[in-house]
Amino acid sequence: GNVSELICKNVALVDSTDIEVCREPGVPINQAVSPVSDFILITNDVLIGDIDVVVDLRHPFIGDLTIDLSSPTGVAVRLHDLLGGAEPDINLVYSNGAIANAPPYNCGCPMEASGPGAMQDFVNTGTQGPWVMTIEDIFPGNIATFDRWCLLIDAGCQTLPPQGLTATTDG
Repeated sequence: GNVSELICKNVALVDSTDIEVCREPGVPINQAVSPVSDFILITNDVLIGDIDVVVDLRHPFIGDLTIDLSSPTGVAVRLHDLLGGAEPDINLVYSNGAIANAPPYNCGCPMEASGPGAMQDFVNTGTQGPWVMTIEDIFPGNIATFDRWCLLIDAGCQTLPPQGLTATTDG
């Protein structure tokens, strides 16, 4: 066999989303009740080839907010880290390989996570279990509403590539 046949690149196998789950918590976010967490329970167990996370919330000063996503496998990524200053509202699709995290934040457009961590960190990890989104408002005075969030997951190759292989050729 050809060595390249042994490598399974974990890319999305189909054009459609394999897992799409949304929640509409509708809960207030402010410093008095911060942090606020919500979870999505995924019962399917697949390896992630690609993941997008939709976040839709209303807040008059998004520079007050941090948004973190934790997977059932223990991967944690900060989606939003006190960026945006006095801009209102977050309506984004956090996506691997998207544009850098920068204004505008209410465009509905794809954007990379601000970090620490990156959306790529979820690739090749499992989906099954609770996914937790935590939003913290670190400054008093403004009230937000956590309207909606979604996980859009494309299953990649379901067998991890062999690790630590070496190959030689005689020609």
